[in-house]
Amino acid sequence: MASLPPSEIAHQKAHINDNLTPILIGVCNAFTGLALLSLFARLISRKLTRTSLGLDDWLALATSIPLIGVDITASLIAHFGVGRVLLWVAQDPQNFVRIGKTELAFSVFYDLSMALGKLSILALLARVFTLHKKWFKVGVYFWAVYTLLWWSAGLLVIFLECRPISTNWGSPTQCRPAFKTSVSTSVVNAISDIGILILPQPLIWQLHLPPVKKLGVSLLFLVGSFATAISIARIPLLRGANAGTNYDSTREFFSLALNYSVIF
Repeated sequence: MASLPPSEIAHQKAHINDNLTPILIGVCNAFTGLALLSLFARLISRKLTRTSLGLDDWLALATSIPLIGVDITASLIAHFGVGRVLLWVAQDPQNFVRIGKTELAFSVFYDLSMALGKLSILALLARVFTLHKKWFKVGVYFWAVYTLLWWSAGLLVIFLECRPISTNWGSPTQCRPAFKTSVSTSVVNAISDIGILILPQPLIWQLHLPPVKKLGVSLLFLVGSFATAISIARIPLLRGANAGTNYDSTREFFSLALNYSVIF
């Protein structure tokens, strides 16, 4: 608290009761509900068409488990103070411990849900377009291995960058992931997003369909570009969050909200 400028302390005292927590929890629950509803509809369609579940379906089911974990941990982080000013959080020092521990769990669930989601998409592409073309087969396997390596590297960063692990929640000292580390993992993640989005495009434009329908199918497969844009947009927010210089935890609220929306 002593490091806060007097003007910032005065500002936060004036806004001590400002609370964005309900918004964050609402966003998390709404996106999770939509994702689970979409998965339920997908399974029902398989049953109605008497189509057996494919690898992409099983991976989508697997993705729902860490996704629920993301929802729960994100909601808990908000409950402990993200979305409120720092002075409010500091009224109970244990809030920083709770946020640090829950953020660690959030990171694990987040990375796993991202990896499983991308593998599900790749499996879907392999089923829809088949793997008869060698370049497409190589592309599917390349991005699958790339995704697994990104996930493995992410786990190493989560558990090894701050040692002992208790420094994530300020015991005995506070440790935050380096800005360069966060940016590099985000960039590597965005590269795979772009690669997977582009992968089916040549095959789509080779389909025997009118140009307008080809464009429609192409745009449908490019819907995921929204998540890529979000991944890039959140990078500037990482500097303040990782350096621990945020005066107002509202900034971390937006970072967390963007993190969450990337999954979709």
